[in-house]
Amino acid sequence: LFMTGLSGAATEKFRFTANGELGVGGANYGTDGQVLTSGGAGAAAAWEDAGGGVGGKLWLQPHAIGATATLSTTGSNRYGVTDVGSACADGQAFFSFSVPTCWSSTTKAVVVGWNEAGGVMRWQIDSEWGADGEDNATHTDSKAAANESSAAEDVIQELDVTTALNGIAAGDYVGLQFTRRGGNACDTVGGAFELAGLLLEYS
Repeated sequence: LFMTGLSGAATEKFRFTANGELGVGGANYGTDGQVLTSGGAGAAAAWEDAGGGVGGKLWLQPHAIGATATLSTTGSNRYGVTDVGSACADGQAFFSFSVPTCWSSTTKAVVVGWNEAGGVMRWQIDSEWGADGEDNATHTDSKAAANESSAAEDVIQELDVTTALNGIAAGDYVGLQFTRRGGNACDTVGGAFELAGLLLEYS
């Protein structure tokens, strides 16, 4: 045991044991995976969760469009985008992925694409997920259809879908459905939404 006292009786600040345990401020050995971090000048060190380190990114492209379960590229650009919806009809795109084991929390989740024509696009996203041994829809979330984005023709947009992924955890299997609400009167885009992919960033 190591004890120090500045203006009073010395108290324990640090210990190590015959088992190789390191204790801070007593028999405080932290838990598996935690790291010892500095509290800065004038503060004690402490065991804290390591988080995801530098984090990571996933770039996903849809694996199915609408009820056809097929994909097709569109236009002459080099992004491999696919049309979702139209000026008068709804359309869906589907994604699925497994959550990496180093996942701690979602820091960014955006659907990336652009409109064939300028205007206001209405959209929504729905999700469900479960872990090994659970029902595939043990958890569900959504960002309802009132979302609108306004952009000029062919301008890349990031549509924030983070709230539809609240609660996902390492090891989960996730399914997402992105819907362009072209049939809604509030949607004024005179063409399809050209979807490039889904970007996920995590810590």
